[in-house]
Amino acid sequence: MDRKLRVLVIGKTKEWVPQWLAREDVELVGLVDAHRESDCYEGVPEFEDLETALGTTSFDLVAMATPPWAKTPMALVERLARLGHDVYLQKLRPPEPDAGETLLALAEETGRTIAIGEAYRYDPAIRAARRWIGEGALGDVFEIEWNCRRENLDAAWASAYRHVMLEDLTYHHAGAIHALLGVRWERVYAWSWTPSWSIEPNTNAAILAVADNGVRLQYTATWAASAELTPWLGDFRLEGAKGSLRYEGGRLTLRGRDGEERFSGPAAETADGGPVGVAGIVDDYIRSVRASRRTAHDIRDMIPALRLVEAALRSASERQETRGKG
Repeated sequence: MDRKLRVLVIGKTKEWVPQWLAREDVELVGLVDAHRESDCYEGVPEFEDLETALGTTSFDLVAMATPPWAKTPMALVERLARLGHDVYLQKLRPPEPDAGETLLALAEETGRTIAIGEAYRYDPAIRAARRWIGEGALGDVFEIEWNCRRENLDAAWASAYRHVMLEDLTYHHAGAIHALLGVRWERVYAWSWTPSWSIEPNTNAAILAVADNGVRLQYTATWAASAELTPWLGDFRLEGAKGSLRYEGGRLTLRGRDGEERFSGPAAETADGGPVGVAGIVDDYIRSVRASRRTAHDIRDMIPALRLVEAALRSASERQETRGKG
């Protein structure tokens, strides 16, 4: 395909649309205002509903975004897939815990691509960790600890969630963990609770999980911290047969099993020149469509991460250990 890729974007979220506008190899043929957002983009045709856009535009790729205060419009995804279109999501904001299973079944039934974006996999720390794991610097990874601490959440949209941490921010962490290890979680135990000083309910969460290959996960996160905040990505530590990797305070430290330091420095120093964050999702989607290859964010590949969150939600709600679907 020598010409520009024609993209129809559903949703006007400012974290999403400018990423497409910045690409010289893309022509944004229209915006569907599915969530009645106020953002405006000069020179881009805008449609109030999907049907009007489908009847008046020609496109190669459908890219869908959902603002923080809304849920993924599953009916629109289904409509597009059944009409024979692939759907590329910025991220999934599930309207129900098993939304991932619904999208997987839809993709398999229609034979269409449904992609679930995850920006954290393009963070420099995750890129570096993936490279070192791939090179065998850690050997077989057996343990992973993850901790995220963000300031007290005060947002009207939080009331739409029963377990806001597990349903929102944990989704991103699960995606990053999946990018690193690619495992399927067999046993999951999770808690969700509200500290007395928290503005919103269920801002804290913890997960203990065991994967199909024996990897152990210890995960904690809070949206009610007052100090010692972490990046949105959180801090993490990986322990492997040959060494360990710690990410803390924006710095990566790689050590051998003998304790010898192999690398220590800001994660930015490990940058490989690839796009970061949401720009990484957009780049992968464009390259995938142009090369007619499967995106790294295909629902078939992302489902283990979604199932970890789904199992954690079931466990937190039932207050007992749950078995992951793998």
